[in-house]
Amino acid sequence: MSLNMIYKDITSEEFDQRVLRESKIALVKFRASWSGSCQILAPIFSELSKLYHHRINFFTVDIDKNNTSAVHYGVHELPDILFFRNGELLDRVTGTAPQSMLTSKIEKILSLKK
Repeated sequence: MSLNMIYKDITSEEFDQRVLRESKIALVKFRASWSGSCQILAPIFSELSKLYHHRINFFTVDIDKNNTSAVHYGVHELPDILFFRNGELLDRVTGTAPQSMLTSKIEKILSLKK
């Protein structure tokens, strides 16, 4: 893992183990390489992963290669960021969002009791 990218692209098969069975908070960005909005959000997601990687796991799921999880969670627009803790979906942000909004949601989730 480089310092420029502190998140991992996961498959639908890895989703259960790395996101749902993990007690650490997970942010999962559903994306596609052809999506302009995903490309706009990519540097923000990367920056957040650098800032919070010690407290949160960051993942991306390419819906063109791994769409089982996307279908299960009703991902219809991209990008779609889902926030999980202990297998529970806590929040989501669909579409492009400013870093300040995502930071606010992260801080709120970090402040919740486990």
